[in-house]
Amino acid sequence: EREWENYICNMAWGNVKDTFTEKVHEVYAQLQKGIDCDLIADNIGIKRNTVYVYRKRIQEKMYSEIRFLNKQLGGEA
Repeated sequence: EREWENYICNMAWGNVKDTFTEKVHEVYAQLQKGIDCDLIADNIGIKRNTVYVYRKRIQEKMYSEIRFLNKQLGGEA
C-alpha cells in the first residue's frame, strides 16, 4: 500500500509540476525533506508567509490530482 501511495504521489507531482514556478519546485523539494518552513524561507530567500502560500497551493493541486489518478487507475479514492 505504501508503494502505491508513493507511486501515485510521484505521478501526481509529475503531472502538476509544470503549472508551478521554479521557486515552488524548490519549496516542494524542501518540504519533502521535512525542512521547517522558516528554514525553507531562509534557504530560498522568500518570506515565511510565501512558503505557507506555496505549500497550500501545492497541497490543493496534489490532492486533486491524486484523487483523479486513484479513480483513473482503480485505486482507492
